[in-house]
Amino acid sequence: MNNAGRLATAAAIALSAAVALAGCQNGVSGPSLTATTSGLTLVPSLGSTPDLNANMNTCCCHVSGTVKNTSSVDTHIELRFPATSKQTNESVGMGLSVLTNVPAGGSKTFVAVGIYAACNTLDMNQITRDQLVNIKGLWSPQ
Repeated sequence: MNNAGRLATAAAIALSAAVALAGCQNGVSGPSLTATTSGLTLVPSLGSTPDLNANMNTCCCHVSGTVKNTSSVDTHIELRFPATSKQTNESVGMGLSVLTNVPAGGSKTFVAVGIYAACNTLDMNQITRDQLVNIKGLWSPQ
């Protein structure tokens, strides 16, 4: 292939790449969406009865805490807390909580249900480390 052919091929590749990249852009970008959790604790399903420690031995367990919307717009926030057994290291469920219409800068308390094990069989460090936060911003491009 001569120099003119190589130059034409390189130009065609560059043009194709530019068109492909431009096609991925829709021209609209939104605000950054972020949220933080705090005060995470394990709570037995039986709740705060006079013998809370005994309830920690009974199935099932929830994760409770507070989530703060650190975004500049209102959001819906989905929290997921995968849990594994300390003894077997196998999955024992996933705590789930969906909070709607969390105002920008606002906080809401939550209880995430769906863990099918007693609280005293869970590792809170693992639950905190593996938490998943999904955020949907409530805004419309102008």
